[in-house]
Amino acid sequence: MKKFHWMGVALLFFSVQGWAQDKLLTLDGIFSPDAKVRVKFGGTPVFVQWAPDGRSFRQVAGGRLMRVDSVTGEARPYYDSGSLVAALMRMGIRQPDAITMANSSDLQFDPDDRGVLIDHFADLFYYNVATRQIKRLTNSPNDEEKEADFSPDGRWVSFVRSNNLYVTDVVNGNEKQLTRDGREGDDAIYNGYLDWIYEEELYGRGEKRGYWWSPDSRNIAFLRLDESPVPKFIIPNDIVNEQIVETTFYPKAGDPNPLVRLGIADVTRTSFVPNPGRIPRIGNRLPASILQIGDAVRFADLSVYKPEDLLIARVTWSPDSRNVMFQALNREQTFLDLNAAGLDGKVRKVLTETTPAWVEVYDDPDFIENIGSNAQFVWQS
Repeated sequence: MKKFHWMGVALLFFSVQGWAQDKLLTLDGIFSPDAKVRVKFGGTPVFVQWAPDGRSFRQVAGGRLMRVDSVTGEARPYYDSGSLVAALMRMGIRQPDAITMANSSDLQFDPDDRGVLIDHFADLFYYNVATRQIKRLTNSPNDEEKEADFSPDGRWVSFVRSNNLYVTDVVNGNEKQLTRDGREGDDAIYNGYLDWIYEEELYGRGEKRGYWWSPDSRNIAFLRLDESPVPKFIIPNDIVNEQIVETTFYPKAGDPNPLVRLGIADVTRTSFVPNPGRIPRIGNRLPASILQIGDAVRFADLSVYKPEDLLIARVTWSPDSRNVMFQALNREQTFLDLNAAGLDGKVRKVLTETTPAWVEVYDDPDFIENIGSNAQFVWQS
């Protein structure tokens, strides 16, 4: 991806250089209110995404999603988008909208390009490229499915709904709820979804996903964020005609952060609570004993850290799917531990970085070879 971004910058640079050799750039060319006089420095960026074959990439050209050979430049339709258009129209989607959806550069294929995940009207649908059939995966129009994605083997679709983590089998449509204590409101708990603090300060603006599939598609590691200690901050919205007052979780300097835990959910296990709808509730909530059970979830043993002073800045899996690699820091960021959590929740420290000033978080360890317990990786210090 970086190569294509730099290629675009290079093309823009040389095109401006070529233009400058033909015509002198003037102030009118820069600032004139007349669009015919003003030089067009901008352009339309081209979004490309590598295909699973590693040789071609996806690109929209002429309103159609194309497969472009990176060596020869040959372009052909990426798939039979017309069949998806027809399937979407059978769902009641207008033809112009269906054409746009079926040829979008953001179209979410599974890792082998066998299926497409479609988010429409707050529900998820799965389109089988081979059979040209579309099926509904979720039916909860009042609850949005967030951060939906395929498992590495394409069998499951994962998502967060009402701050709980779910998976759905794309073949039979069976849904599994992996966590049950997620909630919104004054004492919100996020499972697999990042709150504002973790998004903004640790994982990057726009990064809301707080879960990670194991390479073998059997487990999902996720962060559980408890917002109950975090102070609330009042934000008035004066942009609209009638002022709106919003309340959000926002810790100022020295205020408590959310309490974080690292969970590992086994998606292959049968739910301990097969039909929670029949369980007597306390108000609108399940009994605490049921909430603690959840489905097949184990939490990493973080007892060596102070809960109120713990940050988990990065999470990934080892190539053999046996360990969750996570980076733990204190709030001052004077140390960083790279840990390995086994599927049983036991944690082993791999390395530690310390400094009297500040430990920077770079990225996940870059594994270069999978040789069992002796797996090797590159670490940026």
